[in-house]
Amino acid sequence: MTLFYSEIGSVGRTIRWVRAGHDPAILFDPRTNTFEELKGSGAALGIDQNWIYAENVKENLKHNQILLLCTDGVWEAHNLTGEMFGKSALLEVIRQNSDFAAADIVAAVVAAVNDFQAGVKPEDDITPVVAKLNLQTTNLPL
Repeated sequence: MTLFYSEIGSVGRTIRWVRAGHDPAILFDPRTNTFEELKGSGAALGIDQNWIYAENVKENLKHNQILLLCTDGVWEAHNLTGEMFGKSALLEVIRQNSDFAAADIVAAVVAAVNDFQAGVKPEDDITPVVAKLNLQTTNLPL
């Protein structure tokens, strides 16, 4: 089993995370139109009982940045010709819908994958998780 565990702190504008075999989360900054993978080492759960998981930290988060986690069923979804949806298409959906609320971004991802599959039965779950950072309530500069 894989895991990505994170805590977002609005006061210090930080995200702390631990990866246990899961694909990195993706942080999108609509102001700069850039994506960043939140990487870090970590074996899948149950592989090595002695594994020590390292905490990773990113500081200076900005208001309206988008944190995206997905199961691999999202980018590995296939269409009728066997083509995969891919991470590039996923990132484009995030980019095009970044002005919307987190729930609407999730709906846009699911709709884009479903449209792409055009009736092909999914082989895996399609589970996106989106958090849109609301950091306006602090006294720190945006």
